[in-house]
Amino acid sequence: MKYLYVALFAFVGATLRYSLTLLAGDISYIGTLAVNLAGSFFLAFLASYPFKDQNLKIGVTSGMLGSFTTFSTFSADSIHLLEAQPTAGIVYITITMAGGLFLSYTGLKSGRSVFC
Repeated sequence: MKYLYVALFAFVGATLRYSLTLLAGDISYIGTLAVNLAGSFFLAFLASYPFKDQNLKIGVTSGMLGSFTTFSTFSADSIHLLEAQPTAGIVYITITMAGGLFLSYTGLKSGRSVFC
């Protein structure tokens, strides 16, 4: 049953990511940045949620948020930007890493204040 939850929620997460990337248009790394920052917040936020069904927890966290965020696309975008526009590449990497950590911290604190 756990695998079914992961698969179903992964479909939702991947579809959301693809949709947001399409909204970004020609500047695809903006879509990747948006999903990775949002995913950082929501994964940490949901870490505090008292899921009664562990299959649902795994489906939402590993399935949906795991397929929503994308480290491989972040890596590829970073390399392309560094080669074409080194300063933009460094800014992109810095915003992604620092922003992701900040939003994870914010999500965890927010989740604890809501659920605990």
